[in-house]
Amino acid sequence: MEGSTTESDSGDISSESFSFEDIAAEVSQYVARNQSAANTRLFSFLALLNKYIPCSYLMMHECQQILRPTDPIYGGPPFEERMEPFTRLIFPTDLDEHPDQHVCMNFAHEAVDLLANCKIYRSTIVKNLMDFHSGYQDEPCTMQLIQRLLTKREKKGTSKCKFSSLIEDILKKENFYNAVSVLEAASDTFPQFPAFPQALARLHYIIHGETDYGIAEHWAKIAIERAPDNSYFTDTLGQIHMHRLRRSRNTKAVLDVAEMAFRAFKDVEQKAIREERPEMMDSPAASHSKSFSNRGHFGFIQVAKIVAEILGIRNPAYSDLLTICSIEQEVKDKFDFFEWYLTYSMPDRNSLEPPYFWKDVAVCYQYYTTNTAAESTSFAGLLDKLYRGLHSWKGSHAKLQSPEITESDLEKIRDDLERTYERDSTDVEKAEKYILSNIILSNKIPNAPQLTSVRKLRTILQKFLMMDERDQSSEFYLLVMLLFWPENQQQEGQEEYMAQQTSDDNGAEPMELPIDLPQHVTLMKTAFDSNYDHFLRGRYLLPLFLLGKGCGLNKWVHKSRLDKILEEKMMTMASDQRQVREGVIKMWRNEEVWENPRIQAILLPISVRQMNLMLKPASQPAAPVPKFVYLGFTIEGPVYFSADKFVE
Repeated sequence: MEGSTTESDSGDISSESFSFEDIAAEVSQYVARNQSAANTRLFSFLALLNKYIPCSYLMMHECQQILRPTDPIYGGPPFEERMEPFTRLIFPTDLDEHPDQHVCMNFAHEAVDLLANCKIYRSTIVKNLMDFHSGYQDEPCTMQLIQRLLTKREKKGTSKCKFSSLIEDILKKENFYNAVSVLEAASDTFPQFPAFPQALARLHYIIHGETDYGIAEHWAKIAIERAPDNSYFTDTLGQIHMHRLRRSRNTKAVLDVAEMAFRAFKDVEQKAIREERPEMMDSPAASHSKSFSNRGHFGFIQVAKIVAEILGIRNPAYSDLLTICSIEQEVKDKFDFFEWYLTYSMPDRNSLEPPYFWKDVAVCYQYYTTNTAAESTSFAGLLDKLYRGLHSWKGSHAKLQSPEITESDLEKIRDDLERTYERDSTDVEKAEKYILSNIILSNKIPNAPQLTSVRKLRTILQKFLMMDERDQSSEFYLLVMLLFWPENQQQEGQEEYMAQQTSDDNGAEPMELPIDLPQHVTLMKTAFDSNYDHFLRGRYLLPLFLLGKGCGLNKWVHKSRLDKILEEKMMTMASDQRQVREGVIKMWRNEEVWENPRIQAILLPISVRQMNLMLKPASQPAAPVPKFVYLGFTIEGPVYFSADKFVE
């Protein structure tokens, strides 16, 4: 079992065309009379593999071992003859073309059902397959296929199935105990692999949770013992406690189980923080992951929400646990984490977190603080303000009700943040939020006379740059990029996009740059690497602002303005919020966003040759660097989107 790909899937691989019914009776009769025959055994292996892992195969030397070797001196019948009456279903590759010949089969779905009707069940076949391959544990492909058969959960709609397709079928077509038996056999046969006891733990608490929590915990702890530094396996123990908590009503039981769950998810969180990305295999970390696991953070939030709903926050019985586990502060910290986590990024360019994700975070935060998520004025919270009312807003996705923010709302927020900053003008975070509130307000009310001048905002930033230029946050350097970006960038070969303004109410003034922008792009990337890269690795970083055809603060276009245009277009074609939201994501993914004339009228395409900056494409892999680009800024730094098709 040294590979998993053939030139075809489970469709017709042979040049000979026929239906399964043509030979079903003959095969069925043979199997019924020869259940223990070596060729029946090989046939069952190939059928099971190709049904649950399409395009998988066995190597010819493995097939010969299953059939038992021919006489080394006198030889024996050829492979095709030994496989009768299954030969028409099994297709070895041409040995002349493939020295490492492999064997696959057709009609695998029908074959597995036929075998089950002959009382050769899925659970029996996979146990025999594991037994045969128990001596090949050092071969990676062997273990990959066994693990995929028993533990890979396929995606169904927006969520994953509870178990692998094979285990689901054993549960449905056989019974719970056969599924347990298969996974126990896998755990015993391959004692170094944690995925099998983890699957057993999940099977017990999901199917028989009321009676099997103790057994589930037993298997979860075995999985943790096999991979003590891996957050993914530790998370299963937390999930067991949380599942049990949801079914607890006795106050003492709720508190006891909740404490175990809180501690488990804190353990998950700490292990996830220590995990490194796969390319850092030489690092001291014992566990590696392509993306940061947020399971510990989110699991803690879910447990806190469940306890609040069962007992109530002010229940005296809850007070000791609140203190012991610092729950109120943990909830605030995790709200802050998810606020920027979901504002700065999304899982990939194709999807969002499930709807319950932000809803659980926001509801839990309100339980413990009495504040709503929509009231937040953190840096990420301010960036989120303009999304309110849009289908693409994470609150809309979570079905949280909050009206579109008004001009007066934003003016009040700006004024409050200005007073907060003036009371403590040495606090850089207060300064950042005050400056950002003006940029957000300018997106709602372009050219508003009440906006603070760019000169004044630059002065605030320069004060902190002089104090400690190299030790600031990504948010700080983002503001540096937005405020000190040169005015009147123009397309090569075209007239200046708007008349030069010596000064205006927005403070847009032509001036030489007082700072080194390329250096600050580097500082922004360094700050991102230090604070966010570990947590946002593997995720798609959202453009927060894009360069538009304006001056001063007005030249920076918040992404929500583009999303609003896209949503208005989608609403003429879609029937519900979900379709609108998915349509907007698709337009960003396929870069259809730049084809919209209203968006082209807002954004400023600029020549790459004009910019003395290292730019990266907004998506990977990228084509050769274009001549003209739309410039955007993520929390990591500047990115570009090709604009060549839209510039003459």
